Amino acid sequence: MMNTIQTEGLEILAAFFRQLNEAGIRYCFWKSTHGLRDALKGESDLDLLVDRTEATRFRELLLRFDFKPFVSAPQRQYPAVEDYLGFDRRTGAFVHLHIHYRVIIGGYFSKNYVLPLEQSYLNMTQMRSGVRVPAPELETIVLILRALLKYRDRDALRDLVNTARRGGLAPWILKEFDGLLAQTNADRIATVLECHADFVPRGLVFDFLETIRNSPRDVWTLLRLRRQTRRILAPYQRVSAWRAQIEYYRGILGHLRTSKRIRNLITPDPHKKPATGGLGIAFVGTDGAGKSTSVKEISKWLSRRLNVSKFYMGTTHPSRATKVTRAMATAGHAASAGCARLLGKRNPLTRAASGLEELVSDLRYLSEARDRYTRFVAGQRKVAQGAVVIYDRYPLAAVNIDGRGMDGPRIAANGGMRPMSARLADREENVYRLIRPPDHIVVLRVSPEVSLTRKPEHRRERIDAKAHALAEFARDGLNVTDIDAEQPLDQVLLQIKTAIWSWM
Repeated sequence: MMNTIQTEGLEILAAFFRQLNEAGIRYCFWKSTHGLRDALKGESDLDLLVDRTEATRFRELLLRFDFKPFVSAPQRQYPAVEDYLGFDRRTGAFVHLHIHYRVIIGGYFSKNYVLPLEQSYLNMTQMRSGVRVPAPELETIVLILRALLKYRDRDALRDLVNTARRGGLAPWILKEFDGLLAQTNADRIATVLECHADFVPRGLVFDFLETIRNSPRDVWTLLRLRRQTRRILAPYQRVSAWRAQIEYYRGILGHLRTSKRIRNLITPDPHKKPATGGLGIAFVGTDGAGKSTSVKEISKWLSRRLNVSKFYMGTTHPSRATKVTRAMATAGHAASAGCARLLGKRNPLTRAASGLEELVSDLRYLSEARDRYTRFVAGQRKVAQGAVVIYDRYPLAAVNIDGRGMDGPRIAANGGMRPMSARLADREENVYRLIRPPDHIVVLRVSPEVSLTRKPEHRRERIDAKAHALAEFARDGLNVTDIDAEQPLDQVLLQIKTAIWSWM
């Protein structure tokens, strides 16, 4: 049985469950056991019910396998439920564990019922693929309650109209019943009802099973059974019915097809945050190092589970103010060039036009600096809220190229410092000084030869300058991780993922 996990699942889960079983800690994969194979591959979450008296031993085992606690969004936090993520170092896949110390069920967007069944679950487990799962009879009974609580008014309308391609009961629920009922029979379900779940009426259970077998779109029977379920579970409510309804409607609003900004006003980002807090990560590298690809792939990988924001710190997404100063700089250059052609370079009007060109160019650079600072502040705010922030083209004073920091101040580096330019240069440098180094810097390294192979349109001297600057910059006080970006992309990404996991 252990071989099933080793050959079909992730290594971290194979080793974790092997140790969990050997330690004798009481647990089980308590719901949706038909998806165990996908869960062991990291393709879905694992909901583990754990004996609360063994919570300390269980957490020690999680720590040994480098599982880390993460914080769910407020609308997805429930008492007696903890969230942990693990990292499979061979594949770079996340593993998500929901750790339950009580049996909590409910409808969509609201888990409002705490059932007195944890000991029954833990006392009647069986081994499947190296993982303890509950008795199919008990899982069937609880799945009936879950299905009826998830049966919404709009599902009833779908069944009443009977024109939709699928009925009100979700296909995944009916599929789960098919798998569970193949493992048991009515007599065994009745016995478990009597001995372990006597608060659930026998008639409710068998009326429901009869309905899904013969007429799964019988709306009136399903509504009657839903009403009965809510009544018998009333003593086990976590919050009042009206508060549960508010949670449900908030969840619906959070899933509307609106902009992310509007959704976040209604309900917080549903993704998780590291319990240790947010962090900012900057990616830097020479041309052709795969920086943009790495930023894109790492952001995608993190956003599957975590609250992630990405900030491009370059100049290709200017603010309105910067667009205006760019237009002024373009016009100033055209005026200066025109005067030089018509009047000569020594003409007073040409010199005045040249001074104007320098001034508006300096204003443009100052405006671009403020754009970067604005994005830095926005990123810092996200980090303070617990998000992981990915930066591209981050200004780094320590990486000196052509006399200025990478993506840093430009006014002083352009020379020709008139008094006004000197004052604007001071302002620009003050803005960049406010942009503090990120929590971590990922340096993607390739040789100049590889850079030229990947980016043949770039100048060799420019590539050499960047490579030298990245090799020689002072790292005191900076958290820098070097990655050999000449490796295959999957290896580069795996090394970056491993490093990021170690920082959380």
